[in-house]
Order: sequence, then C-alpha cells, then structure tokens
Amino acid sequence: MDRKAAVVAVAAVVAVFAVGGGTAAAHRGAAAIRLFPTGIRALDGSANNLRHPAWGRADTPYVRVTPAAYADGRNAPMSGPSPRYVSNRIFNDVSQNLFSENNVSRWGWVWGQFLDHTFGLAQSGTQKAPIAFSAGDPLEQFRNDFGAIGFTRSAAASGSGASSPRQQVNTLSSYMDAWNVYGGTNERLDWLRAGPLDGNPANNSARLLTAGGYLPRADARGVPPRRPRCSSWAG
Repeated sequence: MDRKAAVVAVAAVVAVFAVGGGTAAAHRGAAAIRLFPTGIRALDGSANNLRHPAWGRADTPYVRVTPAAYADGRNAPMSGPSPRYVSNRIFNDVSQNLFSENNVSRWGWVWGQFLDHTFGLAQSGTQKAPIAFSAGDPLEQFRNDFGAIGFTRSAAASGSGASSPRQQVNTLSSYMDAWNVYGGTNERLDWLRAGPLDGNPANNSARLLTAGGYLPRADARGVPPRRPRCSSWAG
C-alpha cells in the first residue's frame, strides 16, 4: 500500500469511529473519502462538516445570531451617539482595580485576540464612515486634531444591501486551524514549507522551512518580495 492509499484508509477509519458504528457510520466514512480524496482537509475549511460541507468555509457571509438592524432595513447605519462616546463609557476603567475572580492574567485577552484572528477577518470595503470624536468628552484621554476617527465599513456580501439586509463576508475559515500563523493559500504554504518554491505545496515537506521547524523570517528565501503578501498573518 502506497502512502496516499494509507492516508485515505486511515481517514476512512477515523471518519467511521468519529460518528459511531453501524451501516450509517460506514456510509459517512465513505462520504469522508469522497470529500477528502487525499485524506487532507481543504485550506478554506470546505467539508470540515460532513453534513454541511459549506459551513465555516472562507469567503462566505457571517452567520448572524440576531436579525440585522439597519435604519432603512437594508443598508443605512442606525443613528445614535458616537461609537467612541459609547466605548469610552463601557470600557472606562479609571480608578478601578481590575482583577479576575478566576485568576486569569492579562494574557487571557491576548489569547482571545489571537483566536479571533484565526477564524474571523471581514472583507474590507471602500465606503468611508468616520467616527465622531469629541475633545470635550470628560472620559476622552486621547488627542485628535481631525475631529473624527477614520473608519471604513466592511464590504457588503454579493447580492445584499439593496433589496435585502446588508451582510458581511468572512475571508477566513471559521475553524481554529491556525490560519493566522500558516495562512490559507497554496502560495503561503508553499513558501513556508521546506521544498521548492513553485506554487505547489504538494511537493513540499510537511515541516517548516527553517531548521528546527520554526516559522521563517521574511528573508528566509532571499529577497522579501518573493514572500506572499502578508495581510492577515504574522510574518
């Protein structure tokens, strides 16, 4: 049995055990082979969920937990106090002794931010929507000479925002797959892994480029311009 056949066989066994025994489980195991013919998950998260192959896939609209609320029901932002004014009050910690009853250190929010960048990055838009800034706000601790904070709305998902409520697109998969470390394209994986730089990660090693298996620096393959664009990952 060659390596590819062995990987596929293992994937089938894992799929069967994951969903339980019986005929139905065997059918699901066969489905796993059809969805993952090489035994390797897709970079964009497709088919991670065998019952719903499109769930969590990159470049699909975010799932809402409540209905959208726009001023016109479709696209216009709701009116109200400046988001800066609201955030200054919600996150006001002046003269407060902050602590965690569960003894969680400040690294807790760092880890949360890291995970956030693993499964969420909205598609950038071009519509400007500056946030009002008031130097006279008693809770404002920063200086802003422009009177507003630059802000751009996320792009609207295709087909939304005109006759239906505006939706936003997640450019990452919804799974915790370290996308923010390794990226999610063939070009990035090809650059990161030991082997030829030809745009095909299939002929590269599973190990990272550097000795010891650490993430490579920007100049690891010579001139930095050869490195894939690093817009949403550390590098």
